[in-house]
Amino acid sequence: MTLPRALCMPVMAMARPRRPQSEADAVREAAQLVRQDMPDASIPAVAEEIAIRVVAELIEEIDITNDDPFATALDAIRQSLVKSPIRQLATCPYIDTMAVYRNLWGRKVSSIAGRILSLTEQAQMRTATKMEIRLKLHGRYLRCLREHR
Repeated sequence: MTLPRALCMPVMAMARPRRPQSEADAVREAAQLVRQDMPDASIPAVAEEIAIRVVAELIEEIDITNDDPFATALDAIRQSLVKSPIRQLATCPYIDTMAVYRNLWGRKVSSIAGRILSLTEQAQMRTATKMEIRLKLHGRYLRCLREHR
């Protein structure tokens, strides 16, 4: 009896895991909210607006959790009371948008190699990170909206 090829040789063509279904559902809900504000917007414009809002919510979440535990507890209460698809896209641990931020920020911090940045350079680095996250999320949300028309 011979073993299947995948068991005795390295697998060369494995697919990436799918994004969670909760992300697709939240993107569709967020698209409905955005279309209420922008009724004539195209699909790429809607995906761009969702990405902008998610990045803003993500940065707000980072700022809140870095400060103090009381603010974090209040934020958790607010999150449980207000069910926003934008907030879900930014903070849900299964969707894990925070990982995108951590990866990009980690690469940027390691690239400066321990150098102390001025306030202007720090602001530029934060802005560049936000733009990269926004572009990545825009592509992700655009694919999601095009798949589920």
